[in-house]
Amino acid sequence: MVVFNIETKMWEHVMTEPEMNYALTTSNACAVMADKIYTKASYGSHVYEPKESKWQTEYMLNSKYWGNSCVVDDVLYYHDRVTNTLSAYDPIHKCWGVVEGLKKFLAETRCSKWSYTVSYGRNVVLLFCRICEIWCAKISLERRQGGVIRVRLNGVTMF
Repeated sequence: MVVFNIETKMWEHVMTEPEMNYALTTSNACAVMADKIYTKASYGSHVYEPKESKWQTEYMLNSKYWGNSCVVDDVLYYHDRVTNTLSAYDPIHKCWGVVEGLKKFLAETRCSKWSYTVSYGRNVVLLFCRICEIWCAKISLERRQGGVIRVRLNGVTMF
C-alpha cells in the first residue's frame, strides 16, 4: 500500500502484514475517519493508523456490509438495504446505530435495485433507483445528546 505524506509531499510505502495484502487487493469499500483508513474486504474490515504505521482488524465494523458508504463528521453512513435503514458507524465508540426519522421516506426505496450514499458538505445524499427514475434525497444530520442521530429531510428530487 502507498500513501501520500502531505508534510513531505511524497508517496511512501506502508508496511503491511501478509493477511492485510489480500484484504487490500480484495477491498470493496474504503473510508477515512478520524485520520485512520478503514477498508472492507469480503472476509473482514481493517483499520490503518498512519501515525503509528499499524494495522488492526475492526470486528464490529465488519458486522455489516458497508459498501456505497460515505463519511460525515467522522461517522460512516450507508443505506442498509436488508433492514432498509440508514446505518451509522461511530469509530470512537466502535458501534453501529440507525439514523432516526427516515422510516417513512425509506419505504420509498424498497423496490430500488441499488442505492448510494454520498457526503455533501455536512449532509448525506441518498441516491436510489425507483421505477426507472433516479431519486435523490439530501439528508441533514443532527447529533443529539447520547449519540442519537436524527435527520431533517431536505426534499427528494427525481431525475
